[in-house]
Amino acid sequence: MPHTHRRDRWNLRIRGDVNVRRIPELPFGSFKLLPAVGKYALGGAAPKDYLVFGREQAPSSAYIAKAARLTGGRPCECVTEHLIARLGSLLPLRVIQARLVRLRRTRSGRSEVRFLSRDFLRHPADRLVHGVELMAQWLDVSKDEVVAAFSRREELQLYRCDYVLDALRCAAEFDEYPRLARAFGRMLGYDALIGANDRHPMNWGVIRDVTMHAPLRFAPVFDTARGLFWQHPDDHLRSVEERGDVEQHVEAYAEGSHALIGRPGDDDSSKLNHFDLVEGILLSRPEHLTDGMLEVVDRFSPVEAEQLLRREFSCILTPRRLRFIVRLLHYRHGRLRRLIDGR
Repeated sequence: MPHTHRRDRWNLRIRGDVNVRRIPELPFGSFKLLPAVGKYALGGAAPKDYLVFGREQAPSSAYIAKAARLTGGRPCECVTEHLIARLGSLLPLRVIQARLVRLRRTRSGRSEVRFLSRDFLRHPADRLVHGVELMAQWLDVSKDEVVAAFSRREELQLYRCDYVLDALRCAAEFDEYPRLARAFGRMLGYDALIGANDRHPMNWGVIRDVTMHAPLRFAPVFDTARGLFWQHPDDHLRSVEERGDVEQHVEAYAEGSHALIGRPGDDDSSKLNHFDLVEGILLSRPEHLTDGMLEVVDRFSPVEAEQLLRREFSCILTPRRLRFIVRLLHYRHGRLRRLIDGR
């Protein structure tokens, strides 16, 4: 009976598989939302605004406040993106500064869950050069020409590791290239651990100082939202458990997470999973990129990750969802270690 009582209390507080009451709320009047339009427009499928505190009015001092996009507004999508960002904080790579909040936009209305990421273009001279723009500069064509020439299905023919490295080398000045290539490798290692399958060329890039007073640098890893069962409602996970198919489901989910960066020297446009990509990198071992990728995978500890998830998310996500995420992280890390160790 006590266990049932606790479960009933959880169900009363849950909204879309999330215990929203345990997410910090920003009260009405404590923040302001600025529309992401004009020169401050933000791309992507998810609804986004700029959020500022106090008297701040400039997007450069703002957070980007993202709502859920493809799951009917389910808060679980925002929570999963925050969870992925928190896992990134355990690793030797730069990830966006993030917060998970509820926004009360009216005095009496229901609050809305948002994932906040700090705008990392803090200096007026900073400009984000997305992956598609970087490749266009390398090819000496316009961004629109690149988009027109390569459909989403064909993008792996262009966004191969070796071509991206050539583009980084072309854009780099002086001794910037090794640092950029290593950062690119760190991002790929992170994506392989998480199973991120939305790293399209608008979801990564480099930061350029238009005054040329600062070196070119790889942008913090951002927009890592699709992974770790983000699209699976708890009812689906429950049915998997009841059928006794957890291990098979985790394996199929992990092997079905596709990378959007192609293997070095591979013109095959069919979708690769992250393990195929890592195997291709290990075979060709591009300098600096391989070091960065291995640095991240070697540093990852499934035990440390589980401790963080239980410490920070056990009151927000259901125990079932956390169990699935932990199993998936163990599977992905073990699969990568076997590839790296040659087993």
